[in-house]
Amino acid sequence: MLEEIERGLASLADRPVQLIWGMRDWCFRPECLNRFLTVFPDAEVHRLTDAGHYVIEDAYEEIIPRVEAFLMAHPLS
Repeated sequence: MLEEIERGLASLADRPVQLIWGMRDWCFRPECLNRFLTVFPDAEVHRLTDAGHYVIEDAYEEIIPRVEAFLMAHPLS
């Protein structure tokens, strides 16, 4: 199932993408981020050095303003 999802990512390559990545994640390691970047080379990327797998819990104060700014810059049309 994950392979099928990964194959479908290219269909979203023309959309704005923001990736907020916990660099201390034990499951989705930095190598996973690099794979996303092959599909989304123009993605807005934020590497959070002190955040882990629960990135939202680890860095809530840093993430919310970044997501809000991204959504303001890329409104739904």
